[in-house]
Amino acid sequence: VVIRPSVVVPISSGTTMPNRRFLSQTKGKSVRTLKVEEIEKNHEAHRHNRKKKLEKRQTERRNSVNARLAARKKAKQTNALRSSVIFENLDDASVSTIIDKMEYQVITEMGTEICKQGEFAEILYLIITGTCKVTRNGKKIAELTDENGIFGEGALYPDQNGIALRGATVTSMGSESVQLLCLSKDRFDRLVASNTLNEDCMNKLKQVAEERAKENDAKEDEGDNGDKDSIEKIRIEIVSRVKTEKK
Repeated sequence: VVIRPSVVVPISSGTTMPNRRFLSQTKGKSVRTLKVEEIEKNHEAHRHNRKKKLEKRQTERRNSVNARLAARKKAKQTNALRSSVIFENLDDASVSTIIDKMEYQVITEMGTEICKQGEFAEILYLIITGTCKVTRNGKKIAELTDENGIFGEGALYPDQNGIALRGATVTSMGSESVQLLCLSKDRFDRLVASNTLNEDCMNKLKQVAEERAKENDAKEDEGDNGDKDSIEKIRIEIVSRVKTEKK
């Protein structure tokens, strides 16, 4: 009997021993099978991440809806809309209907310009929470809060050429975010045309429109002929710009 000497093969320190569990799991599996399993695993991870993102968006949307409903509720309870001469004499049902058509907006950064002097005016704003400052020609003239925070009413009643310009700049201020309810000219016009407001409300809104028209006419009558010519030239230029943008 010939006894052969044992041969010891050293294992390099850089060599990693295969995991037994891995070997038992992959034993007998083809490369194709392993690839399919890898794809399925990645797909499951992707599906899980997509579900998480969807849940996050749904939560954010739900929070936004709740915040909008809470803002509208507060506006109704405080009669905030009636701080404007446009709506001060309207009945409760009409005011409630108008508020329900207003959009919700949140300004989180201090110093954000909500509207700017000289720009086209198309939206009325109602402050629900927060504080804003009003400046004209760079000079601060007022502060607005949820107690007196309605501005931009002129957007609802443009001049005979359908143009309304901002008379001042309104900027968010303070550390608290500014919550707003917004009523666009288009929404306001559709609301009026829908006949959802009662007859008394419509008459009052018509009266306000006539008073605003008289105010605009009075402003145009001020100044000499040279001023009138300049104003008319500016008006023609603005109308031309509006028509171009619509095209």
